[in-house]
Amino acid sequence: WLLFFLFSFVVCCLGDGTSFYTAAVVEHAPYSVPGQVSRADAISVMNRNLDRYEAHIQAAKAAGSQIIVFSEDGLYGDDKCTRKEILPYLEFIPDPKSSSTPFTPCNDEYYLFSEDISNEDDAMFNKQPILRRVSCLAQKYEIVLVLDMGDVQPCNNATDSNCPSDGRYQFNTQVAFNEHGTLLAKYHKTHLFYEPQFNAASPNDPRTFTTSFGVKFGMMICFDMMFGSPSEAYAHMPDVFDMVYSTWWINTPPDFSATQIQQAWSRTMNLNILASGNGLSWLYSGSGIYSRGTVLEQHYNPTYQPSDYLMVAKVPIFQQKTAKLTEPIELPPNRRVGSILSHKQREMLKYRQSGEQISIHCPVNSSYTPELEPHSQMFPWRNQDLLFQNGNYWDYSYGYLALAEPFNATWGGRNISHTATAHNLTCSITFDVAASQPFLKEYGEEYYTLLAYTGWYDGTVDYYTENFCAFYRCRTSDVTSCFESLIFAGTIFESFSLQGNYPEGTTLYGLAATDELRLIEESEKLQVSNTANGGEFHSTKEFDTVLLNA
Repeated sequence: WLLFFLFSFVVCCLGDGTSFYTAAVVEHAPYSVPGQVSRADAISVMNRNLDRYEAHIQAAKAAGSQIIVFSEDGLYGDDKCTRKEILPYLEFIPDPKSSSTPFTPCNDEYYLFSEDISNEDDAMFNKQPILRRVSCLAQKYEIVLVLDMGDVQPCNNATDSNCPSDGRYQFNTQVAFNEHGTLLAKYHKTHLFYEPQFNAASPNDPRTFTTSFGVKFGMMICFDMMFGSPSEAYAHMPDVFDMVYSTWWINTPPDFSATQIQQAWSRTMNLNILASGNGLSWLYSGSGIYSRGTVLEQHYNPTYQPSDYLMVAKVPIFQQKTAKLTEPIELPPNRRVGSILSHKQREMLKYRQSGEQISIHCPVNSSYTPELEPHSQMFPWRNQDLLFQNGNYWDYSYGYLALAEPFNATWGGRNISHTATAHNLTCSITFDVAASQPFLKEYGEEYYTLLAYTGWYDGTVDYYTENFCAFYRCRTSDVTSCFESLIFAGTIFESFSLQGNYPEGTTLYGLAATDELRLIEESEKLQVSNTANGGEFHSTKEFDTVLLNA
């Protein structure tokens, strides 16, 4: 089986940091039981997932890891869509920030509610078996442990006007324990994505913790990455250079896949990030370890088969935002550089995935529908006839969209250009195609398009504005196929330059992937830059790479 392209095994010349810490990230496919269950059954489900966590922790520690990160909803899955259904999985998690006394659940007495218990539901959370077991795992293996779990906090409707009618806040929460099992920090997810079972953190409160190996980490969960706060707040903290990130991303290939967003965020924010995702299938998969845009480890599961995957990497320690590495980052010698799928598997998945509908966690009506209605009038769909499919990314977008007719990436073509304009956003692509195309002999001709979009994206609790230009592969020459999910490509490009006249002050992210949604690891091959008229994402010299999208 031919390799799609060769990765460089040593990434050099990033800049000036000479010390490292060893980090582990786990992509986890959780065991879950849908519907309403008892507290005892919920504890059993979470312990079953923790059994698998422990196996990964043991392996990571054996590989020298000092910190390990697990995914969002990894203890119970994402199919608990009401406040009552998720309740048995929640535990009262004290806030280390508001207490001067360290709390080590493995050693200490159970931490009781600070308020009077008013009902039986609250009473059962006065014991925290999951919090205790997690603390003991961190202590047993002497490792910093970061994971996502549910936090329940009682409130009083009489004194708190924001208190939910059931008398409790329920939060999607990332927690961190040190190697002694002491709770270091907890962070409540700020921007919920179709999660009616949880409350959003209010006010927005970025959280950090400092480890014994001298690294201060920021904390973040999934959809938070798409917003300026808390996401960009960490980039402005003078002593934060590293992030822990738990996610259950919903991929919308060929663009906006989990690993692409993670790498782009790391590059733009100039931070290291340990990103743990969900391993259930190609629709959710995507995890990695990144250093300022350089891929130290990555994993994407392109199949329908649930699987776990452990990644371990040495991560450079920075002391200032502008520091550069002088020592090369040595990548593991056993990295996969070729396809993990046979041609037959690729063809089967290609047509199965093209008709797949996107899952949005819990199907709820957007709380922003009344507010978005004026925006819908401001940004009417320009190409209504293209949006014939249900269940794709564009169902949740409001704005102008324009798409170039799919074009054959001509073999050996030089300086090929296309443009697309949506309202006041104009996108252009210029590229050179390699003369030799060994993979197309097997895969056949491939078609690409250029997309321009400006408008809003609705996440039910929050929405954000977005402007983007995208160059990506379509399944066929039919323009409607450009809205189908696709993760395969075989066309080798020698160079590309993607430009857009983005509004002033726009934060630029450059996303790119090669075949099977693998990232282009060599950071020196890609560059994002501001221009006089907007922004540009382009390849540098010696690109010569299969390109699925940019």
